[in-house]
Amino acid sequence: NIDENSIETIDYLPLKNETKLPTFYQKSVTQLFKSKSPYVNSVPTKNENLPEKGILIHKVLEMGWLDLNDINEINDWINKKDIHFQKKIINLDLILLIEKLQENKHVLFIQSLPANECFKELWLQSLITSVDNHINIILTGIIDVLYKKNNQWFILDYKSGKSSEKNEIYTKQIQAYLHLLKDAFGIEAIGQILYLEDNKLISIPSNKNLFSQLGIFNNV
Repeated sequence: NIDENSIETIDYLPLKNETKLPTFYQKSVTQLFKSKSPYVNSVPTKNENLPEKGILIHKVLEMGWLDLNDINEINDWINKKDIHFQKKIINLDLILLIEKLQENKHVLFIQSLPANECFKELWLQSLITSVDNHINIILTGIIDVLYKKNNQWFILDYKSGKSSEKNEIYTKQIQAYLHLLKDAFGIEAIGQILYLEDNKLISIPSNKNLFSQLGIFNNV
């Protein structure tokens, strides 16, 4: 038998680890640079600048539904969306929409490119770190179009409305996409925004200091 009084006991308090472990989040480019529609204070005409209209146009361009014979396929896609979506675009003239896209030379050029020089709805991600190294954000984004012309790559972002003056949010979004592309594939691209309503194409320069200018992130 063991005499309990003969067993030595000690008080032990483990040292606290003061090291702060990094925290990881996941955000999309649109979440990081939230935009407010430049038309929010204006009175929209029928179906003008509706988010649902923009979603529909993006799908039409992604699938290449630019022929009037594609109307049935477009309607099939719409019928698979929820009732709220369908009600929002119930008065949208699909024939007029397609005819307007058919008149856009930039749209037609993109649709004419071979598959190895044009990538639609391209998903990318990159890791950015806070200045104090405690916060890491896995930044994701979906590029409308990545295409090649004269040995130069371009990121093209479609906007279904009209161009707006000094829309810095859109510029930052494109610059973030340029960062994602460079980080994922090492490609130095040129950014572009195509405003479909007034057929205006705008070039967006890259900004290597984009994230550090936010004040909380290091550039990668």
